[in-house]
Amino acid sequence: MNNYPIVYIPDNFQLPPDLPYQVENNEVSKKLGRKPKRPSKPIKKEKPTFPGIKGLDMLLVYSIIGSFFGGFLYLLGGSDILEMWPILLIPFVAIILTADEFRETLVTVIKSIFNWSKEYKTYKDRLSQYNSSITNHQQNLNTFNKKQLEYKQKTNRYFAERKKLTQSKEWQKYIDGQIRKSVLEKFSKYYKKNRYDLDHFDITKLKPKLSDRYTNEGFSESFFYNYLILLFDENRIITQHSVGIYYPDFIIATENQFNLDIEIDEPYAFETREPIHYYFDDTDIVADEIRNKFFKDHGWVVIRFTEKQILTQPESCCAEIIRVCKELYIPFNENCEVDIDLDISIEKMPSYNECLEAEKNKTREKLHSLI
Repeated sequence: MNNYPIVYIPDNFQLPPDLPYQVENNEVSKKLGRKPKRPSKPIKKEKPTFPGIKGLDMLLVYSIIGSFFGGFLYLLGGSDILEMWPILLIPFVAIILTADEFRETLVTVIKSIFNWSKEYKTYKDRLSQYNSSITNHQQNLNTFNKKQLEYKQKTNRYFAERKKLTQSKEWQKYIDGQIRKSVLEKFSKYYKKNRYDLDHFDITKLKPKLSDRYTNEGFSESFFYNYLILLFDENRIITQHSVGIYYPDFIIATENQFNLDIEIDEPYAFETREPIHYYFDDTDIVADEIRNKFFKDHGWVVIRFTEKQILTQPESCCAEIIRVCKELYIPFNENCEVDIDLDISIEKMPSYNECLEAEKNKTREKLHSLI
């Protein structure tokens, strides 16, 4: 059995089978990945300066000592001075090992050269990876933009073809025949007795065209209207009008040759105290079956909520409407502050006898008193 909220989608309302997947804005980064960031080139440090006057003074002192030491050895042995160069080199090695400032500067220079070479090699590797990544990213971006363009073109072509189809006389004739066949075959035993003489039933009078007749706006309709204007422009919300013999609670007009019918189902009417929206006991037939089929076959989308859902969970009802609109590409205010992830409590459609029991217990009156 049907549970609320109930959504009826026209049988002829179909998106093209080859329609590409439209990536939502919050999924673009997941699909494409972040744009690669170019690595920064390492900064070459300034070369350290070698010892100043102090270091040169020490070098001069050690040189003099070395000269005296070499000359002394020359005098003792009578050897050729050129044969003694390894010995004469000892003072200069001593200078390097004992002069702290000179030694530290030399070590710093050697380390700087080694580190720069290592950092530059790492930079070149990272730059190569970046060039490869940015190429792949650009290819993915081009593919994404191409699919988005194809999606837009196919969607525009689909709605143009659908508009042409639904405005043709052949289509209207087919729809009229389907509604009449359904009425005669499935529901005559209920409606022939109470509402219409189906043998002389003129189905052409049920064209979905707004009339100038007005209906009384109920408490629940006035309450929920303040929420609907968050989802749709006020000039798109039509109330208190009839469509053929039916009186939708809310009509949301669209530009794509179909409309959205939002209904608030009450168990019984205040004026007559009779059951309104129910299913027939011991059957799977609902009282609104003909009405639902009429709107469906004329390309309307129908969303039904219970009065209790509307009055106690209005934001959840709005979230459900948004989910339907997104699925069927029905335009709505995407900047509305409604949490689309809100859940709505499911309610079972009442039977005829359950509606009688609700009237007896004054369920609607008690619900209104809580708002």
